[in-house]
Amino acid sequence: MDVLPRPYTFQEKEMDWRRELELIRNKPKAIPYTMVFLALPENIQQYLIQVDMSKRKERISRITRWLKEGYTIEQIAQAIAETSVHLLDEEGVLYQALYRQEHPISTLESLPETHTPESFKGYDPDLESYNALIERGASG
Repeated sequence: MDVLPRPYTFQEKEMDWRRELELIRNKPKAIPYTMVFLALPENIQQYLIQVDMSKRKERISRITRWLKEGYTIEQIAQAIAETSVHLLDEEGVLYQALYRQEHPISTLESLPETHTPESFKGYDPDLESYNALIERGASG
């Protein structure tokens, strides 16, 4: 779990991201000045700061919802980093990026193909000869 420096005591406390973000969600103007904001990964800070106040509140709500679902702040930061800047307001796109982290697309091995005769496997036809036949057929 991440730690957050406690002001005035020079000690650190364990960070409960969801609880801390829920506390500042209703104060979108103050968000950049909080210790929680400064402890967030850089791309999440940019994700929150580059929008107006209503969208900032909405974005914090998304992050807290994803944290409640069990995603980590690092996974959320990675999903934001992998998503195009133009799609950051699309919650479904970000959620899909989060989902892919836990359920990566597996590549399937190629299936054995038994129908093509061995003599034709790897055959690369000369398409120029076919083009010449088409040109002759069209002119004559």
